[in-house]
Amino acid sequence: MKTDSKEIIILFNNTAAKIYLNLFKQFSESIGSINRYEEENVFRMQMAKFIDTLKYRLEDQVKKILEVSDPQIHNQLQAALSEKVNYYLQEFQLKCNAL
Repeated sequence: MKTDSKEIIILFNNTAAKIYLNLFKQFSESIGSINRYEEENVFRMQMAKFIDTLKYRLEDQVKKILEVSDPQIHNQLQAALSEKVNYYLQEFQLKCNAL
């Protein structure tokens, strides 16, 4: 893959956003019948399950990107993509808590 790190990060963001939206939709559907105030623990367990799934899928994307990336930008790319993964995880958690 002979592209610069900025382009790779943009491509990752596009993929990550799709994964994020898909999982949030699934999460919303999974908690549809839960009364959060009476079953907060069930809500939290569902949220944790979906956050773990999001983390796994995003880290899998990072791994695939790093496998084919130019070794000269590997460290820079790994740091930037790890930052992006953390961003998506935090946003997912905030959005879940806002429900």
